[in-house]
Amino acid sequence: MDRLVDDLFFKHPREVNESYLQHGMGALQMAFWSGVGSLALTIHAIIPGLFKDFGSESLEKALKIKADKIAKKN
Repeated sequence: MDRLVDDLFFKHPREVNESYLQHGMGALQMAFWSGVGSLALTIHAIIPGLFKDFGSESLEKALKIKADKIAKKN
């Protein structure tokens, strides 16, 4: 049981040199900006005059969070 808990919750954060909370916060930030960007791009697809750059900028924020994590790891 302890191994299952470790495998599900702690192994991956440890592999990327983060605590459970650090990993969770980063994942939530990426999810937020990806979700906001996806919603904005969906609206932009229907009404091109709205969110001309916001969707792309939101997705770029999500990618920057990931890039910063990779840079920190190296």
